[in-house]
Amino acid sequence: MEIARFLLDHGAFVNVQEARWGRTELHAAAGRGFRDLADMLIEAGARTDIRDNKGKTAADLAFERGFSQIGYALLAAGAPDSNLVAQLTQPSPLEQEVAPGEAFVWHLGHSGWAVKTQNNFLVFDYFSFPEQAAPDQPSLACGRICPTQLQGQNVTCFVSHHHGDHLDSCIYGWRDSLQNIAYVSGCPLPGLTQGEYTFMQPRQDTTVNDIRVTTIYSTDAGVGFLVEVDGLTLLHAGDHANGGPGLMQAYTDEIDFAGERAPNIDFSFFGIRGCSLGDPESVRDGVYYSLEHLNMGVTFLQHAAAATWAYQDWADSAAVRFPDAVFGCPTDFGEVFHVKDGKLVQNDGTLAGIEATR
Repeated sequence: MEIARFLLDHGAFVNVQEARWGRTELHAAAGRGFRDLADMLIEAGARTDIRDNKGKTAADLAFERGFSQIGYALLAAGAPDSNLVAQLTQPSPLEQEVAPGEAFVWHLGHSGWAVKTQNNFLVFDYFSFPEQAAPDQPSLACGRICPTQLQGQNVTCFVSHHHGDHLDSCIYGWRDSLQNIAYVSGCPLPGLTQGEYTFMQPRQDTTVNDIRVTTIYSTDAGVGFLVEVDGLTLLHAGDHANGGPGLMQAYTDEIDFAGERAPNIDFSFFGIRGCSLGDPESVRDGVYYSLEHLNMGVTFLQHAAAATWAYQDWADSAAVRFPDAVFGCPTDFGEVFHVKDGKLVQNDGTLAGIEATR
């Protein structure tokens, strides 16, 4: 707030739409849940009717991500409500039926993801990121796991390793309200007894909730997960990354192992940056190796904390070398993707190529 006030007092412009997503400062404040900052921007002349590249106003983002008080404040300040009825009445992806070989995928922040398949709901490396404001209505739409929202789902929670940005102690409390929940971890879970979760070391196989799980060694800590579920195969690499100069055998061996176990991977999750992974260029070379040696559909990018702009920049650069690759580039916490037959499906039902991801 102090920085924003200083900038506004010294002539900073408002209503500037940034290049990637066409969002203004007000979009950012509303979508992240910062009510005081949104009010300050409106007082400084921020327009409430500007739409981003997807046609959404700041009020649309606020309602989508559970910040209803901000949304109503923006409507009171003159924001158009053309999309509001559709947002409040359209069935959420969580309520929609999913066919075999199909999935909805939510970005929960950093390396956290939720995946809904035909009969299962998977959560990977959940972490409540401190830069995200607490929503008025916690939900998947703002990247939060709310156990009451998942009642009736067969939930399997995966933890790749013990680092604080991959393991949130709140996951232990989920079992209080979810009868059908299982935990699979590449590290000891201090909040559970030994019989309450499945501990997996690298290159082990097991079946949990009719889900086939194979682990790979991670160059940083713990494991990555190769998961076969409801006609889908997915790979969550955890913090497995090529962190040193050149291609590390410790990295390529595990990618080759995953390729042997899974000739086709519908979608995957790979980290692209972060101090624990290694220098960005070496990490990039590792992901490139994976793109070359694994038959993957959609590659979701992760481990950039709140710097979600980095995902699209990375994908644009990679597209020069991999023009046929499809990348999932989340713009914020809670963004949901629809995967079908190893492809991204857009809201109008058409398949997304690299141009659509941009």
